[in-house]
Parts: sequence; structure tokens; C-alpha cells
Amino acid sequence: MKDLRNWAVVAAAAIAIIGCGGSGGSNSSGGSTSGTGGSQGRGLPTINLSSFGSVQAVFLSGQGRRAPGSLVAVINQFQIQRVNAQDQLERVPALDQQNLPDLHIQLDGYTLNAFEFDVSMNANEPARLYTELPLQIFELDQLDQNNQVTRLTTTTPAFIADPPFDLDLVVFPGRQTTVQIALDDSIVGFDESTGSLTFDRDLFISKNYDVRSNTIKSFISDFIAFDLTGMATADRPKMPNNVPVEMALFSGDGIAVSAGFGHDNTFALLDPIAIQNGIITKGPILGGIRASGSYILQEPDPRDLTQVAKITALQGVWRPFTDVISGVGTSAMIAFPNSDVDIDQNLATENQQQVVLFKLDAAGKVTSMYQGVIRYDAGGTTKPTTGQLSIWPISQVVTADPANQVTGTVSNLVTVPFYAFDSGGNPKLIQYAVKSGDYAITSAVPGNFQFANKGSFVVFRK
Repeated sequence: MKDLRNWAVVAAAAIAIIGCGGSGGSNSSGGSTSGTGGSQGRGLPTINLSSFGSVQAVFLSGQGRRAPGSLVAVINQFQIQRVNAQDQLERVPALDQQNLPDLHIQLDGYTLNAFEFDVSMNANEPARLYTELPLQIFELDQLDQNNQVTRLTTTTPAFIADPPFDLDLVVFPGRQTTVQIALDDSIVGFDESTGSLTFDRDLFISKNYDVRSNTIKSFISDFIAFDLTGMATADRPKMPNNVPVEMALFSGDGIAVSAGFGHDNTFALLDPIAIQNGIITKGPILGGIRASGSYILQEPDPRDLTQVAKITALQGVWRPFTDVISGVGTSAMIAFPNSDVDIDQNLATENQQQVVLFKLDAAGKVTSMYQGVIRYDAGGTTKPTTGQLSIWPISQVVTADPANQVTGTVSNLVTVPFYAFDSGGNPKLIQYAVKSGDYAITSAVPGNFQFANKGSFVVFRK
């Protein structure tokens, strides 16, 4: 995993333009609450998340050319699967999807097409791992120069992945997880002699598998936003256009900054220093309550030699921290879980989390913020008991300046086991998920450090 000082693991954003959008995850932004912090008697904030996890499957197409005879892959269902405790192959969504809109993916065009669905989680289940993608293409069509569609394949479905593709998709209650899938006309074709769809499995794997894990990796795509406008301008980071940042956003897999709404360059994702720009918008007001906002990332259209035209690379949602975290008091330390689950011990994945330390005034506005990482002393099947804390002023988040580092330790960790299941339905311990703990600052602190040297932290999970 990358160093989380600035930014963590995010799947590479491929270039696309918006086709069909997802539903927005209606069940993932509210609902039942979890007393993660208060139950420990530490006066910790309460994390308010629903018991549903949201999954967004994004298909990215296009190789940079457009000509008559474009192939269009029609996908009328999308599922992920795992072996459950009953030694059964559990597929999600399990219901018939015939009434849902089909995705029509123009394989040689820059498009972004998405399915979105909810996953119901069990009580006290910190996360759930899905390991197989049984990709299916319903039919293959052809689009002529007059945009008339001709169906090419006669059998349905036209393609089913056999065996399913390897998947590393982690679902968290109350969060949105995205899996990106590259699908273009170098992978999918048509054999006129047989009248059948052709699929280059090796090329699909080459374009979609993460080289470290040898799977299709997911990432957390919903961000939690902290309004920084209550801080002095000099203490806030700057956007790429030198405008003071208005919000800092954290997902556990990424860090972003924003200023303004609804137009270009209002959103920037840190990677960890290189910045990908986009647009952030407020959510609609439904029944008197503002729904989750959204963001998109933009990249130059490779077909435009002037580099002026933009295409969309990624989409997701965001929520103010006040929508999902309550009982903060005057200050709090919040850690964010990430999707890099240590499945293969040979990967030597470091067990670490993003962390934010912030202070509020009487009106509830952030007046000071540090951000950084907690690195636990153990991962995988070994339960962590302590760890190391490294944080920096939020003003340095865009430049990743290593100055003014504050370090310390974490201890008294409260954990919960995270299980998957083997092919016989037997539980397999994947890792221990940290839910809360104590921290102690052990280094010298800058003169403007406004926080106690000892305290507690809570992890942003149900």
C-alpha cells in the first residue's frame, strides 16, 4: 500500500465519458446507528452508518478511435459472488435484474457506465469480502454511421466468464465501494464466420488485474467531508488554482480537497502529490433533507490535441462528517479503514489507516486539523495491540511537505475479527479490524499544535 501521509490506494482512473449513471446508493447514507465509541466509556464520537453497503460497478470503455461499425456490448445484469458460511455460492444481487435498465457500452468510445446495488450486512460485521466476478455479456450489437443498431449475436447470454474472474471487493456497512472494469473493442469482438462474440480473456486480465494481488481490486469511493472555512486562510491548503481549500475529504483509500461547487476544478484528488481535477456538487434536497453530494474526476480527452476537452474518469459520492459522526465535542481523532485487506500473507500488506485529528469551535466549525496515518504493529491474522501515529498540518496535504511532523503511539485497541469462508464454507480469519483505541503524542509539537497530548480515537466503521 502507498504511504498514507497524503493519499492511499485508489484504483487507476481510466478515461471515460458519462454513459448511464448509478442510482446513488439510497441505503448507504443513513439508517441505524452504531455506538462504536460511546460503548467503550471513553467519551468517543458515535459513528452513524446504515447496515447496507453500496457497490458501484463502473465499466470504462474506449481506445481513442470512433468509426462506423462500432460494437456495443449489452449487459443486463451484474453480480459478485463468494462462498458463504453454508458452503453455498452466494451471489449479490440475488434477485432477477431483468427490470433494471440495460447497459449499452460502446466499446470504441470513451464511456462510463455503472450499475449500483446495496449489500445487506449482518450485525457487527465489519466488512465482507467478495472474491469472484462472473462477468456476463447479454448480447453484442453494432452501431452504424447513422446510429442505427443491429444485433449481431443470436444466443443469450453471448458470453459468460468461465471460470469467473478473481475479485478482491470489500464491502463496508454504510460505505460505497467501487470496482472499475475496462471493457473495449480490443477485448470484445465479433467473429462473422461463426456469428459469435469473441473475448480475449488474457487481455482482459492484463487490463483489469492489480499486479500485486493478481485480482480485480475495489476501492472505497465515498468521501467524508470536513468544512475548513472556519480555519485561518494561512492554515488551509491551496487548490491547484491557488484558491484556499474549503473542504478536506477522506475515504480511507483517498484524500481530496475542494473549493466551490458545480464547475470545473472544484474538486481535486491527491495521488499522492499529482492532482486529478474534477467537479463536486451538492446533493438534492429530498423531503427537506439534503442527500449525498457527488463528484467526478476529469482528464484531458486524448482525441483533442489542444487538451481543452475533458472526459470523466471516475465518479462517487460525499457526505459532510456531521451527517455520519455525532457527539464529537470540542475535538476528535477519527481513523478511516481502507480496502486493502491482507488476504495473501506473501504480499506483506502494511496494516494502516488514514487518521484525522480536528478541533471544533462552539458553532461546530473546524478551527484546526492534522491528518496522517496510523500504522498498527500487526496485520492479517495477528491481532494488533499497539501502533505508530504520524500526523501533519492539513495545510501541507496537497504538497506532501514532511515538515512539522507530530508522532506518537496508539494502544488499548478494541478489535473485531473479519472472516471470509473457504471452499468448504469454513470461516477463515482474514484480519482483525480495529474499532477504537487510545493515542499518546511522544514527539515535540509545533507551537500551533492545539490538541491534547493524550486521548482516544474511533475508527469510522459501523
